[in-house]
Amino acid sequence: MKIIIIGGTGTIGQAVIEELSTRHEIICVGKNRGDIQVNIADLAFIQAMYAQVKSFDAVVLTTGKVHFANLKRMQAKDYAIGLNNKLMLFWRT
Repeated sequence: MKIIIIGGTGTIGQAVIEELSTRHEIICVGKNRGDIQVNIADLAFIQAMYAQVKSFDAVVLTTGKVHFANLKRMQAKDYAIGLNNKLMLFWRT
């Protein structure tokens, strides 16, 4: 399988790559390093990444912003920080 690892240069991403790379073709995506550099907050960068890769079988996302708080105290806007940041990666036009 051809797998895109977004956040592949980070601690968790590197562990994922180590586990999957013996069995799959890996494309490591990072903000400043990796096979492809992407600013995940910018749709143009995301679209360019998908255009460059062309076809793939899976995407693993190990990056993005989140709001850490007691779940009982979280509000919808807090939850939306992580959700919107990650889902934007999969919005291809």
